[in-house]
Amino acid sequence: TPEENFREQAKHYMSLGLKAYKAENYKLAAGYFQKAKDADGTNALAAKYLAATAQYLTAVLDARGGFL
Repeated sequence: TPEENFREQAKHYMSLGLKAYKAENYKLAAGYFQKAKDADGTNALAAKYLAATAQYLTAVLDARGGFL
C-alpha cells in the first residue's frame, strides 16, 4: 500500500540520518530527518532527531556569529 511505501522511505531516510548524526554531520542529518518526517508524519523518532539537530545547529550558528 502507499502508506507502507512511505513508511519504508521514512525508515531509509532515518537510517541515513542516523549515520550522518553519528558522524557529527548534523546539517546532512537534519535534511534526512526532515525527509523521514515528510514521508511519514507519524514518525516521532524523526521529529525528535530533527529537533535535536536543529537545536545543535542553532547553537553552532550562535557560537559562530551566524556562520556554519
